[in-house]
Amino acid sequence: MAKFYTIFNIGIICLILSIFLYSFFLNPNEVHGPVHCVHQYLTEKPCPVCGNLSGIGAILHFNYFKAKQEQSNSLSFFVFYLLQFAGRIFLTFLLLKKRIAEKCLMSVDVSVSFLTFFILFRNIIPQVLYIFYKMALTGIH
Repeated sequence: MAKFYTIFNIGIICLILSIFLYSFFLNPNEVHGPVHCVHQYLTEKPCPVCGNLSGIGAILHFNYFKAKQEQSNSLSFFVFYLLQFAGRIFLTFLLLKKRIAEKCLMSVDVSVSFLTFFILFRNIIPQVLYIFYKMALTGIH
């Protein structure tokens, strides 16, 4: 199980690093393909998630005002990714050095991850659940 957990953590670390690199080099003035937002389509309101990569890129360039302009939730996403990135490196180190019991480590990981997720995204979760509800009513998959 420790091997799987280590590989899982390394995968998450690589994924977050790729998100940061993509966001850092992202040109928000370019059109990035025909991706349409289901949230905006169903509610005709701004999406709580669209524009986060541009916002994270602005944060990585130390332009917090542009990040807020791109997406009001981009700071929450950035903090969550940063905490996950640092936490997974730290937890993998602890696991490899056998500094803590594996089951205890995994319990702490899951608990802290869920807690930070719900704290940082408490204003987004109801909106996303509402979209799933609307999609179920309209038959959009």
